[in-house]
Amino acid sequence: MGSWGTNIFESDETLDLLDEFTEAEDATTALQIVETALASAASYDEVMEASVGARAVAAGAIVAESCQPGSLAAFGAVETEGPRIFATDELIQLALRAVDAAWGPDSEWMDLWIESGDELEYAARIEKIRNALNSQNSRIRD
Repeated sequence: MGSWGTNIFESDETLDLLDEFTEAEDATTALQIVETALASAASYDEVMEASVGARAVAAGAIVAESCQPGSLAAFGAVETEGPRIFATDELIQLALRAVDAAWGPDSEWMDLWIESGDELEYAARIEKIRNALNSQNSRIRD
């Protein structure tokens, strides 16, 4: 892996997904990019490839941004301008499942973080994504 850092958007795969999202022509295309990354991870039935996990975490952070504007910068994103997507209950649930799978025991992405010795710092970032998603999910259900 070329770029590697403990913030969400400090690896090649996560930066690639962010670029695809911010360069999308419209919100529909941007949403498809996010949903595809999330669905790929949420439905994975083997040991998840690191690239799938990284893209799922990045997509989860983008959905968290739609719940708590300004969080992309907090996750290390330099480029934060892009189409606005609306976080429906279904999208939030998909994001939570995908992030959990990407940061689960059957994920090469998690294994890479364990090998790096920075898994606790990265886990704190994952928890921030989950908190933003859960916070919005609670508001939608109330």
